[in-house]
Amino acid sequence: EELEVFVGRTGRIAPRAKLEPVQLAGTTVTYATLHNADFIERLGVRVGSTVKVSKRGEIIPAVEEVVDPGKGKPFIFPSRCPSCDSKLQRPGDMVDWLCTNPSCPEKEINSLIFFCQRKQMDIAGLGEKTIRLLYEKGFLRNVEDIYKLKENSEELGNLEGLGNKSVQIILDGVDKSRQKPFRTVMASLGMKEIGPFITDVLLQNGFDSLDAWLSLADSDTAHETLDDMDGIGPDTATVIIEQLRAPENRNRLAALAEAGLQ
Repeated sequence: EELEVFVGRTGRIAPRAKLEPVQLAGTTVTYATLHNADFIERLGVRVGSTVKVSKRGEIIPAVEEVVDPGKGKPFIFPSRCPSCDSKLQRPGDMVDWLCTNPSCPEKEINSLIFFCQRKQMDIAGLGEKTIRLLYEKGFLRNVEDIYKLKENSEELGNLEGLGNKSVQIILDGVDKSRQKPFRTVMASLGMKEIGPFITDVLLQNGFDSLDAWLSLADSDTAHETLDDMDGIGPDTATVIIEQLRAPENRNRLAALAEAGLQ
C-alpha cells in the first residue's frame, strides 16, 4: 500500500513496505522490511506490487520477492532525512544511507526508546508514546535528561495524558534503573559496536568498571589489548577506542555516573 522510510537511532535510513494486512506465522502483519535502497531497486517493488513476505528468524517480516510489480511508479529513495531534512550520506562501500546529523529528532527519540526498553534499562512508564510526548515538550533530549525528570515532576503531572500517578510510575522506574548492573548500562547506551557481546568480552577479560574501560581506551596498547581478545578484531577495536575516547560519550558517562548509575 505504501513504501516508507524511517530513521533509526544510529541514523540508518530503513525502508519498509506497508501491506494490506496478512496473517503470517500466528500474527497479523502490516509492515515488512525492505532492507535498503539497492534491495528495493533489485526487486523492483513499488506501490501496488504483489509481494511474497516471510518472517525471518520467525520474528521479522520481510519482503522476499515481487510476484506482480503492478503499475505504480518506481520508488525513488529520498536524498534527505525524513526527520530533520539533512542531506543523506552513504559512506564508503556501505549499502545503507545515513543521516549524520547528531541532533536529528528521530535519532534522539529512538536512542531514548532503546535505552528505556525492557531488554535494556527497563524503565517503567517510559514507553515510546510517553518518550515522544516528553521529547516534544522539551523535557527529554538525551538519556542524561531521564535522570533530571524529578526536578520537573510538577510540570510533568500537568501534561495531557500523564497525571501524577503516571509521573510517579516513571520516577520510580528511573530510581530503580540506577541499580542496573554496569553490563546493562554500557550495553544500553547504544554506542557503536558496544553491545551486550562486546561488553561481556571486556568483562570476561577483567575490565569490570568504567574507569578500567576508559584507562584501556587511553592506553598506548589499547589496540593490541583489544585485538588479543576473542571476538574482537582490529576494526572493532578501533571503533571501541573511538567511542570511548569521544568527548560527547565521556561527558554522557560522567553525567550518568553523577546521577547514580552503576
